Amino acid sequence: MTAANSVHLTRRDVLAAGSALAAAATLPGQALAASAKGPALVVFDARFGLSAHLAERRAARGAATLDPRDHDLGLAWRVQLAGLLDAGEHIEGLTLWSDRLVCEILARDAGHAFVASERPQASPEGAMLYHWVIG
Repeated sequence: MTAANSVHLTRRDVLAAGSALAAAATLPGQALAASAKGPALVVFDARFGLSAHLAERRAARGAATLDPRDHDLGLAWRVQLAGLLDAGEHIEGLTLWSDRLVCEILARDAGHAFVASERPQASPEGAMLYHWVIG
């Protein structure tokens, strides 16, 4: 492995990641229990390892992924997300507060249940991420 490809993790990074993953497995995970196959789509933020890791895990199980920095979230709601929810699918996210809020407002406006963890999770990069599920 070259120096450009190496990752330096401190003990604090590992503990923070473990705590965040444990918290991410609680409330929204309960909402996904109704759907044994998991979410149809995961909204994530590739800038943050925890969020990207969740998207990778869900994609390995067949979920589509959407990073709002690459695709307009409002357009995705009109074109893709509302249709998934109307078909009975679930959408999961581990995002910054702003992306969480956009999804919450659009989901509730469309009449869909929105479940979010009460506490944000600190990513090793220093961002506060919110884990949520719609459907």
